[in-house]
Amino acid sequence: MMMLLCTQMGLQLYIYIVAMSISFLLSCILFFKEAVPFFFKTFAPFLFLIICVEFVATWLIGQNKSTILIFNISTTLEVTYYLWVLLNILQSKLLRKILKFNILAYPAFSLVDIYFIQVPGNFHSISYAFGCLLIIVFSLSYFLELFAYTKTVILSKEPTFWICTGLLFFYSVSFPLLVFVNVMTSFPAILANNLQFILLVLNVFLYLLFSIAFLCRITIKKS
Repeated sequence: MMMLLCTQMGLQLYIYIVAMSISFLLSCILFFKEAVPFFFKTFAPFLFLIICVEFVATWLIGQNKSTILIFNISTTLEVTYYLWVLLNILQSKLLRKILKFNILAYPAFSLVDIYFIQVPGNFHSISYAFGCLLIIVFSLSYFLELFAYTKTVILSKEPTFWICTGLLFFYSVSFPLLVFVNVMTSFPAILANNLQFILLVLNVFLYLLFSIAFLCRITIKKS
């Protein structure tokens, strides 16, 4: 869900798009299923939007144009969307109230960061890092709620488990990478390539877990 750090995408971008496309196609099946929670149905248009963003960004790179603005906007939408997904997953009334506030406050904070705090033309690293922390905290809250369940839950068949696992892993790893990038005074090409590869693995893993979650939901419906 983060932009790849280099312009030399090639095969890596192809793998990323394929992983995302598979997840998107599975989400489309849920979109047309009845008796599926609404937030599951929203994954289809959301993933379609992200795929479009990646193609537009690739085109901009080919035209030697900046992709910062489009990724500033898309990552703000991504964080806000995932917070909303977590709102639909969590059961605690207190956590849901806190989440509702952050869903409203985060986009405003991100816009302030983009246009008034960060240097114009830079990635909104401050607000994005804060968004990462929010997703990490509320994803962990989901697992704490799992321990408090009074009924037995088969995790391998629980779609929300796979979604929260993917979000927790992706943002837990990408957050320190973001901090590392922002404290670097110089950025050698070999380091950029290594970070690009790590982000590729993170993205593919995230969409793999999303795909498992969608398959779980499809299987439940069929049963």
